[in-house]
Amino acid sequence: MPRKSLRSSKQKANPVDDGGSRMTEKKFLTFSPFSTFLVQDDDNVNHKFQKNNICAILPSDRSPEESLELWQYWIGQVVEIRAEEHEDGTNTVWVKVKWFYNAQDTSSALKSFDASVIDPWERLESDMHDYVESLAFEDVVNLKTFDERDPFQSFIPRETFFSRYQLGYKSRQLKPKPSTTGCSCGQPYNPNDMDASMVMHFCPRPSCRRAFHQRCLVNAKSKESLNRTVTVIDPIKADTKAQASRKPRQSTSKQASLKQVGPTLSPRSLRLLACSPDTDEVVDLASLIPLTIVTQTAEDASDSSRPRKRARTSKQSSATQEALLEQPRSLVDVLGDMPGDLIRIAEQPLVRGGAFVHGGITGNICFVSRARQLVYSILEGEALPDDWESVIFQEEGTSIDNAIVTLKGATRSIPPVVCPNCQSAI
Repeated sequence: MPRKSLRSSKQKANPVDDGGSRMTEKKFLTFSPFSTFLVQDDDNVNHKFQKNNICAILPSDRSPEESLELWQYWIGQVVEIRAEEHEDGTNTVWVKVKWFYNAQDTSSALKSFDASVIDPWERLESDMHDYVESLAFEDVVNLKTFDERDPFQSFIPRETFFSRYQLGYKSRQLKPKPSTTGCSCGQPYNPNDMDASMVMHFCPRPSCRRAFHQRCLVNAKSKESLNRTVTVIDPIKADTKAQASRKPRQSTSKQASLKQVGPTLSPRSLRLLACSPDTDEVVDLASLIPLTIVTQTAEDASDSSRPRKRARTSKQSSATQEALLEQPRSLVDVLGDMPGDLIRIAEQPLVRGGAFVHGGITGNICFVSRARQLVYSILEGEALPDDWESVIFQEEGTSIDNAIVTLKGATRSIPPVVCPNCQSAI
């Protein structure tokens, strides 16, 4: 909702001193330094501002009496605070701020900049500084950094200030370059594009870590075909000697034909699950399941009804012992013992975009990446944490709704796209 300024005595962000001349660095440094300043509102409530705060500041072209949405304010970071002392004992507090530019300000500095891909809440961190009177400050706000290539980027909900680019005002450059973080088509990620075919699929592998428009992937035929083979399968039966010398298997495309695996996990789901944010290799899920070594004495062998004893590293029995390897549990069984919601999250494609409304700005990428790591650790024998949901949903107010991909306006199911670089399911 539009909001009026908290303080009717508010001033515009105008770097001009009482004498009408522009505030300069030289003059600013003659004032007394302070670590904080207070601004009192009409209800006599003090609002505290201090160094490094990110703040909403009333624009110089807007009146304090106007009702503004929060995103319409200028955003600046407090760099330094100094007070100009007057002969009558009063003072004027001046603040050196570093500006975070909105789309309009950025397009005026960079003529080639496409402002349409910038969210109203998005700001570009600039290298420009200015001097602002304290009464122009509205509130302290939260501005999150958005790294488009980080699979564990914290979830950023909509209507939250965020920044993904740095603007060199004098050099007229953006860092990182949009073409290096987004789709191969060169078009940056637009959080407000509601076209379901323009959501972006992210590849979490360390050597990739880029997102691609769904439409671009489909047009480039970066999709799985019906002839594609399963690269992650259940353990096959083997004799004891083969199991004893078993090493982690490298998945190959010749391991099995495309078949349904388990009651709910499709081959596509398994391929998604096997795409890890921690390695460039396809994770062979079955090989993560540990073997269990047991020992059997001659006496044990004669009484099969007695339970087997686990192998010990010391105080061995004088009786002859034989090391045996138990057949590992099947992948489907182990996955089936995990919470259904955990598997459902881990097998999701990593997606962000305007049509993924519950995905906020950043999509479900951090949730799915955390869920896959948790699944891997459980497959390796680790216990399921009692609070496993909090391991995945670390950001306040998030839930499974933010992780499961549902696209507004979509008329078809999500196509089985793959990364054009590494061919991973994404």
